[in-house]
Amino acid sequence: MLATARGDASTMWPRRADDGALADAFLRVKGYASRRGEDVRRLWLNVGCPRVEDDRRSLSGVEGRRAFAHVMHLPSAVCVARGAAALPLQVKLGLLVHEVGHLIGGPGEDDADIAALEVLGLRVEYFGPLRLERLRREDVRKVMGW
Repeated sequence: MLATARGDASTMWPRRADDGALADAFLRVKGYASRRGEDVRRLWLNVGCPRVEDDRRSLSGVEGRRAFAHVMHLPSAVCVARGAAALPLQVKLGLLVHEVGHLIGGPGEDDADIAALEVLGLRVEYFGPLRLERLRREDVRKVMGW
């Protein structure tokens, strides 16, 4: 069964401990976006989405190894591979902010990052050979409320 997070902690159904960590990061991103005035109530997290898991196996090279999430095949859903739970917090949040950026700004990669910056005030950076998304440390503090 897929783990989902809709709304607050009382409506989450993490199936594994690592799903809970992803759900917590997602709820932090949703809470931050809400405080910025975005209506994100309908957004939900789909952990273990079969399509994301298939992408990780079927895409070749870097594209497959960096395929941790996607949006737009289920209404209002951010779909995430279970493997994303092992990513550092800075990367998990960057990944989730980027995907929420798609839902705000559109399907293009640049659209997602522009929406993250202009609407949410968060800069998504890319690093390493896989070009994974991450947030700057100061943006992690904003989202986490530290």
